[in-house]
Amino acid sequence: MKRFIKLEARIAFVNLIRIDKKRIMSMIIYRAGYIEDVEFHEIKNAEDVLQKIFNSRHFQQIRYVVMKGSIGKIPESLFSNFPLPIIHVNKKIRLYNLTEEEFKIINARNHLIDGLNISKIISNLIKHYDKILP
Repeated sequence: MKRFIKLEARIAFVNLIRIDKKRIMSMIIYRAGYIEDVEFHEIKNAEDVLQKIFNSRHFQQIRYVVMKGSIGKIPESLFSNFPLPIIHVNKKIRLYNLTEEEFKIINARNHLIDGLNISKIISNLIKHYDKILP
């Protein structure tokens, strides 16, 4: 029996960036082609990132977490103990709590490409916020 991913499921795209010696996490809640919410947090380490995701008001509806960027060395035990499947995109794509079949389904629906492009745009806006604001 095949397992299908519901289109109603939300995907959290977490983008980790560094601005003026601060680490900023932007989290985009994405559902069926639409951005539902955007959250920003200042973070200190990997545990802090996962805690912010866990404390999000959307946590109960999130089905997958796609994380882009690096915040230093992350122990794999942190990801494997996290209740949601995580796709970590840095230099390589790493899957935690997720099968390759599920990853192929998500990738085939272009959710990853759309979400990562949206994350990239928001990151660029954040990095250049002083140039955007009057």
